[in-house]
Amino acid sequence: MKVLVTGGTGYIGSHTLIDLIENGYDVVCADNGCNSDTSSLLAVEKITGVKVPYFHIDLCDLSGAETIFKSHPDIQGMIHFAALKAVGESVEKPIQYFRNNIDSLINTLDLCLKYDVKAFIFSSSCTVYGDVSSSPVDENTPLQEAASPYGRTKQIGEQIITDTIKNKSLKSILLRYFNPAGAHPSGHLGESPINPPQNLVKRCIFLVMIILPEMGVVYVIIYTYVILLMPIPWH
Repeated sequence: MKVLVTGGTGYIGSHTLIDLIENGYDVVCADNGCNSDTSSLLAVEKITGVKVPYFHIDLCDLSGAETIFKSHPDIQGMIHFAALKAVGESVEKPIQYFRNNIDSLINTLDLCLKYDVKAFIFSSSCTVYGDVSSSPVDENTPLQEAASPYGRTKQIGEQIITDTIKNKSLKSILLRYFNPAGAHPSGHLGESPINPPQNLVKRCIFLVMIILPEMGVVYVIIYTYVILLMPIPWH
């Protein structure tokens, strides 16, 4: 079975490629490179021995995105990670976030239906819960007003998917999470954004690396590989 991973050169996408390959899936990668580069795919190849087909494409361009499916009409599943995801930046540039995150999602769903893709996993976020009044949060927690334009794009995205798959053969999972951290046990692949990191754990590590040497403290940072277990809906 062939799976398209969008945002596949990014941190989560590249680790997902490895997991899919190691579980017997054929994979295709698409990314516009706005916050990552193809060095991650070299690491994927080094770890798995598989050279992943790569499309440097902006998914907001429908005709460009369709070239992926024309080249690989046997794609049966899609995991959609591609999105802008910095909360602070989304407040400064809300139109950019709505245009990128929503347009790319609509285009990928459109192509999934056109090319009879069977399953769609959407990389959502726990930001969809907004400012909750109680904790812990679970899947039954009611969604509140989004705290940022980024969170709003994920809320809208979930609703678009829910409405789109009604009475369709396409199955979907909404994957809500935040602040993933860690690296591959091989040490060949971790989080390496080309822009300043926004994730909490990564920023904390950067802070430690800056402050402790100033204090004359020797530090050791151990990366732990966090495995994300996702129920795959096409089984």
